[in-house]
Amino acid sequence: MLTSKRPSILSLIVCALAIIAAIVAGLIWLPEPSRKPEILMGLVIVLTVSTMILLLFIIAAAFAALKLTDPRQALGLPDGSIRALIALLLIMIWISLSIYLFNQIADSSTPNNEERDRLAQHIITTMGTLVVAVAGFYFGTSSVKEARATLRDAAALSAPSIRSIIPRKSPGNQNINATILGKNFRAPLSVLFVKADGTQETEARITSPSDTKISCTFNLSSPGVYDLIVINKDGSEDQLEDAFTIT
Repeated sequence: MLTSKRPSILSLIVCALAIIAAIVAGLIWLPEPSRKPEILMGLVIVLTVSTMILLLFIIAAAFAALKLTDPRQALGLPDGSIRALIALLLIMIWISLSIYLFNQIADSSTPNNEERDRLAQHIITTMGTLVVAVAGFYFGTSSVKEARATLRDAAALSAPSIRSIIPRKSPGNQNINATILGKNFRAPLSVLFVKADGTQETEARITSPSDTKISCTFNLSSPGVYDLIVINKDGSEDQLEDAFTIT
């Protein structure tokens, strides 16, 4: 029997936890000569990124176990998850570096430290800009998608839909009274009968239009099969092929 060589999800999580534990141990037991602020900051950033990636992997595994994954998206997570992770990572790295720089220039012995105060103001301003930009991007993207979906739905609702025509056949060279059934018929309308081979096109005279029914009169002389086209005021249209036959 062949056994799968792919590692299980649990073993991958254990390996990731071991890596994070090694980074934490490095932070705790780092030799004193090597405890420089820039080294500690680098390890903190690596620890932060590793932890967030592990959490993302656990979430992806949970979605897969619950069969909620989307194969069209990265890691099978909902649309925008990876972009959100990248945005959070950038913000967290920026916060960590800002705190490091602020501590480097902060001097408690001097109550009026202009450099510290200016940096604090810049940090607060930049943080506010980042929060607004990220929120605007995600909420704005969602609003655009909803607006497009609304426009598509509105267009679908306004387009005419032909269900049938009564009668479906008649002798030629006479005035024919017919009723078209369907929905979303918006006056004024154009009702056309076009021969299947394209050799003849006749516009019917509308006598009684409504949203679901059109009564019309027309005259077709050439025997054959005709397609029916209904055109709304906004230009939307629907076509029923082989709708009417002149015997």
